[in-house]
Amino acid sequence: MDSSNKTYTLVEHLAELRKRLIIIFVVNIGAAFICYQFMEVLIQYILNLNPGMEIVYLSPSELFMVYVKLAFTCAIVLCFPITVMAGNLTVFQTY
Repeated sequence: MDSSNKTYTLVEHLAELRKRLIIIFVVNIGAAFICYQFMEVLIQYILNLNPGMEIVYLSPSELFMVYVKLAFTCAIVLCFPITVMAGNLTVFQTY
């Protein structure tokens, strides 16, 4: 039997999907940690776009949550090509 004609069971398909979702998750979390390291530079860039703008927060936890949300948003944007590639490989695999 030719390897291009191999058929997979439902469990094998789900295992492949799980593997690719884990890859997407790990890459996005890693990118979020890297983006968080450059958050001061990114916040300063955003604030320089509009000179009258400033970040207003009532508690330190609000500023931390802004940093975390912005880090995850940047990670999702930066990792979008990897996410699309992994999704396409999962959906459009030729067996």
